[in-house]
Amino acid sequence: MKKLLLSFLLCAAAVGLAGCDDDMPTSGHLTVSFSSPKIPEAVSIKTAENGTLYETKVQGYKAEFELLPGNYRIVPSGFFGEHWCQVIAGKTTVMGFDSGGNSISYIK
Repeated sequence: MKKLLLSFLLCAAAVGLAGCDDDMPTSGHLTVSFSSPKIPEAVSIKTAENGTLYETKVQGYKAEFELLPGNYRIVPSGFFGEHWCQVIAGKTTVMGFDSGGNSISYIK
C-alpha cells in the first residue's frame, strides 16, 4: 500500500512540475516618455485603489518601471489629471506624452 501511495505522489509531483513553464513572463515593463517642452520632475505609479506603488524622478525624458500585470494610473508631477494604462506580462507598455496629449502603445 505504501508503494502505491508513494508511486501516486511521485506521479502527481511529476505532472505538477511538467506543467510549470519557467520561461513564462510574470511581469511587464512600463516606459513613460515625454517629448513636450514641459518635462515633469517625477512620475507616480498608482493602483486602481489609489495606492502609490512607485515614485521616481524623470531622467532623460523618460521613466521606466517593472510591474506585475494590471491597470495602473500614471500621475506625472505638474501635469493635470491622471492617465490610465494596462501592463501586460512579457510586453512593454509605452506611454508617451507630447504637446498634443498622450498615447499608449504595446510592444512585444
